[in-house]
Amino acid sequence: MTLVASFTSPSGKSVDFFGYYDGDGRGGQTGNVWKLRFMPDETGAWSYTCRFSDGTPGKSGKFTCVDHGAKPGPLRAEGRWLKFANGERFYLRSYYFSEAFSGKLPHWEETIDLLFGGKYTYNFCCTTFWQGRLLTENRWNNIEYNGFYPVQGADYTRLDLRSWRHVDEVLQHLESHGAVWFNFDGFVPNVGGEMGRQRMDFEAQRVYIRNVLARLAPYWNITWNIAFEWREFLSAEEVRRLVDFTKKIDPWGHPVTVHDQGGYQTAVELVDELHVDFVTLQYDAGKCGDAVTANGFVQQYGGRTPVYAQEVYLSR
Repeated sequence: MTLVASFTSPSGKSVDFFGYYDGDGRGGQTGNVWKLRFMPDETGAWSYTCRFSDGTPGKSGKFTCVDHGAKPGPLRAEGRWLKFANGERFYLRSYYFSEAFSGKLPHWEETIDLLFGGKYTYNFCCTTFWQGRLLTENRWNNIEYNGFYPVQGADYTRLDLRSWRHVDEVLQHLESHGAVWFNFDGFVPNVGGEMGRQRMDFEAQRVYIRNVLARLAPYWNITWNIAFEWREFLSAEEVRRLVDFTKKIDPWGHPVTVHDQGGYQTAVELVDELHVDFVTLQYDAGKCGDAVTANGFVQQYGGRTPVYAQEVYLSR
């Protein structure tokens, strides 16, 4: 069963979106709670209607959007720059806080406060999403593991609702500091995920992406990453198919990328072939020995497309 809705803006524009099943509404897997989130982008009176695919009656209603406390809106790729929907240019200052989701309180919250709103002024938070167990098993973790894992068991199509309740806590805390989230692992994980053959099943991938977008697309402070080190397990055609699907169902047009290992000569080639909006670039798995070489590599890729340099330079 699905929940779909149509919203009408003050100017008469129609926006279609969809809801999600939320168990008992408090992180429990079983219940009868369905939710629908929305991000209006016009001030004034909105109306909406929603319906269930099995014929269960939906609802209709109205609400008024005001500009008090308005957010800048999702990022947009414009030339070599990233800008918010309101036209404000975004000067990206990234910090790789791997355990924002998988670390226990109070450590994840205190770290965000320090890095994105306290002593430091980073504004782009790169995290892992699937690797909490992996970090703990290999003793790579810096914060005690809280049990976070996005799906139920090995079923890529069923979200772990307790974990996704925590996703909201982290994203809202980042939002309070004006920070944008980047998911290093992406929709399709290279390592850390345990969903077996479902990971490569396009229909399962579609279900997972739709479940994620239903919950997260109404946040202004996010980007979509398809996968990391994608060449190890996906073809360009498979990446492009996932990019196109994500863009098709996201009415707010959050920017889409994929973590690439430098297999193209320029960012324009990558963008044209994979249909992404900006480039997330890795140089030799982060083993470049000096910043000059790394910077030259990034500049080679630059030009008409934003480039997020990640795992580019390893200090020695």
